[in-house]
Amino acid sequence: MGKKKRFLGISIVIIAAMAYSYRHEFFDVNIQPTFIGNSTELKQTNIVPTLDSTIEEAKNTIWCASFVAAWKSIERDITKEPVALEGNPEIATQLNNAQAPSKYIPPSNLYAIAGWNNKGIQDQIRTDLAQKFPRKQPPEFPRLDVDSLLAYAYLEVNLPFTYKFERNPKPLQFTDSKSGKSTVTSFGLPDS
Repeated sequence: MGKKKRFLGISIVIIAAMAYSYRHEFFDVNIQPTFIGNSTELKQTNIVPTLDSTIEEAKNTIWCASFVAAWKSIERDITKEPVALEGNPEIATQLNNAQAPSKYIPPSNLYAIAGWNNKGIQDQIRTDLAQKFPRKQPPEFPRLDVDSLLAYAYLEVNLPFTYKFERNPKPLQFTDSKSGKSTVTSFGLPDS
């Protein structure tokens, strides 16, 4: 594996962003998302960076493929080998062992890059995103130290359905692990 790089005394910032949209030619209804906000506001949801992350009982789990893509960009663009962190935390091992999502995601849907803040990585990200995803609002990186390493990934998926599904005219009642009830928009096959 060669000499491992150790990141000491620098800030490593990994930003992973995802945008999903689902569409079908038969849907003519604008369906609003049930949540818009910072993921830290999701108290019953864990966002995990790898598929072998622990799933906690009574919690939702969302795998963030763009986090792995951002990590792999450090390996590709900076270290040229698996990333080693001081103390060898388990999360670094899991991320190094994870398959790069770029193998399975069309290049037109994924953007991932890593670089040094003092060498213009923020400007590069803004320029690249404006070209590749013109409707994407450019990211802001407040309070990023001058000598920080920044890894960024953005995943935008638009999944057309092959078959027609019916939109449920009534909200689906979802009961969580604490017996809290929420109404959610749903679709599927008709009762008949």
